[in-house]
Order: sequence, then C-alpha cells, then structure tokens
Amino acid sequence: MIDTLITHSGSFHADDLLAFAVLSTLHPRARLVRTRDAKIIADADAGAVIFDLGFSYVPEEHRYDHHQPDRPRRPDGLAYSSFGLVWRHFGRGYIAATLSPGGALRPETLEEVHAALDSGLVRDIDAVDNGELGPGQEALMHPLSLPSLLGLFRPPFDSDQPGRDDAAFLDAAATARRILEAQVRSMASFLRSRAIVRQAMGDRAHPNWIELPRSMEYLDTILSAGTEGEADRIEFVVLRSRDEWQLKTVNVSLDSFQSRRMLPAGWAGLREPDLVAVTGVPDAVFCHSGRFVAIARSRDGVMSLLSQALAA
Repeated sequence: MIDTLITHSGSFHADDLLAFAVLSTLHPRARLVRTRDAKIIADADAGAVIFDLGFSYVPEEHRYDHHQPDRPRRPDGLAYSSFGLVWRHFGRGYIAATLSPGGALRPETLEEVHAALDSGLVRDIDAVDNGELGPGQEALMHPLSLPSLLGLFRPPFDSDQPGRDDAAFLDAAATARRILEAQVRSMASFLRSRAIVRQAMGDRAHPNWIELPRSMEYLDTILSAGTEGEADRIEFVVLRSRDEWQLKTVNVSLDSFQSRRMLPAGWAGLREPDLVAVTGVPDAVFCHSGRFVAIARSRDGVMSLLSQALAA
C-alpha cells in the first residue's frame, strides 16, 4: 500500500508537479514529503514512492528519478523526466480513474489515450525538463507554455516566509492536477469525435463538404487524412450546435486562420435581416466578418447557405 510520496524540496518544475498530480490522484491518502535528506530517502519503506530524486530508477521499488548518468531514455533517445517515468507506470491507472471510476473503460480506449498523451504532453515535459528540445520545439519554452506557467507559482526570490516552497508546490500542483485531468478528458473526447468525423468523411455524398451530428473538433482529423479519400477536397462542414445550424470552413493547417475556401465576401459581418436580404434564406442569422462560419436556425437554411457558398 502506497502511503508516502517523496520528492525533492525547494523549487519545483512541471515534471514533479505533474508526477505528483498522477500519484496523489491514485493514492489520495498518501502524505507528501518534500526533502533532500539522503537518510530519509534511504530509509523509505515499500510504501513510499520516490520521484524526481534519489538518483535511481527501479520501478519494482517505486524509485522514479532521471538525474543519474544512466538515466532511462525513450526508444528514440529522449531522456524521461520524472513525469514521463511515472506516466509510464501509473498513467493507465490514472486515466482509468479519471475517465471511468467504475471501471467500465474499454481497454483500447485506455491505450489510445495513454499513447496519445505520452507522445504529446508527457514527451514535451520530458524534453523541457531535460533540456533536450528537438527542432521546432522552441515554443515549449514560451512564457505561455505549461512549464512556464506552472513556474509562475514559485515564490518570489526574496521571500523568507517559512514553508513558502511547500505551500507554493501544493498550490501549483492543484493547478497541474486540473490541467492534466482536462487533458485526459479532452483527448478522450477528441478520439470519440475523430471516429465520427472519419465516418462522415467516408459517407459524404459530395466531395467538398461533410455533415456532423453536433459541434465537435474536426480539423485535425480532416487534415491528417491528407489526400486519402480525397479529404483534401473538403472545404466546408455542416453541423448542429444547440438550437442552430452552422456552416464552417476548413483551415489549411492547425496553426492558421486561413481557410481552404472562405464564405462569400458579400456575407461578411452581416446579421439578420441583412444576411436574409443578401442570401434569400429566411432564417439566416449571422456570418462572421472573418467568413469562416455562417449560422441559420434550421438545417434547410444552412443547406441553402452551403449551396450558395459552393456556387460562389
């Protein structure tokens, strides 16, 4: 039984915060010990998990450090951080506890979510913490990146308040825990939406648009399909969002606002009744000035807007 979670005292980083978020979720009654005392570490019993210190990686003894010369590395050579090691051994349990406390999570879903986060968020934390950024990863050091934002919780350099570091650690860990949980839930949601979008792509009756049953993330799935099934020809997405129907464009990339094909220039920024007058669609509601979304109150209305957009 795990009853103690041991990590280093003093300053903290995203890797020990996120490792603690995983471990403390799975072992909520375990007490946290932040120390650098070699005797405490050496005397820790089988009920203790030691992470981000201790100079050893022995999972059978719950030792998860990455600072030793022979530190563990991923198959591609990137060194693990303490978060990466904890995720490797406890991530699946954490996902199950987050998504399905009752234990009904499908094994394939568990593996998909675990692998997706391991190759994304977790690997990024590994790279930053070990200073092993690859080409194109400079953004991971941006002031708005997760490691940078969690670092803002560190106390001021000139604060002499007793217990300041431990209190700040717990404060930052609470935020890290919420972010990690949101990441898990968001990834599971994305994987569900991906299956629906792929189905819509395969079933579409027209090469330039698809219809989805409700609002969901679709861009990544369309773009990642490339030319397969002529997915590169998809320009518009029709979907229902609450009590309205939306006609949305498809961006050329995940990091661009440029659409493959924009909505007609004459619609830009119009609201009813101006949009009604221009389109002749009686329940037309709005077209964004950026021409990436138009709204109608009914499916018939949005399909009429789609027909005009395709003909423009």
